[in-house]
Amino acid sequence: MVEYLSLFAPIVMPARLAFEPPLWQILASLISVFIFSALMVWMASRIYRVGILNYGKKSTLKDMGKWITAKY
Repeated sequence: MVEYLSLFAPIVMPARLAFEPPLWQILASLISVFIFSALMVWMASRIYRVGILNYGKKSTLKDMGKWITAKY
């Protein structure tokens, strides 16, 4: 199950390819990596949009959580 989690898929799945896993496992791993990457880019863009305007102020995790969920 670890090989499908997006943080571990790029590391574990290439090692498993030597043992010829089923095609659906390879595709599930690739899809999870792409979805996770897109989600991280979206979250980073939301944080950057507001965070760049707060020049000079330290940002906390609580602030960043608010920026992600804020409606613009």
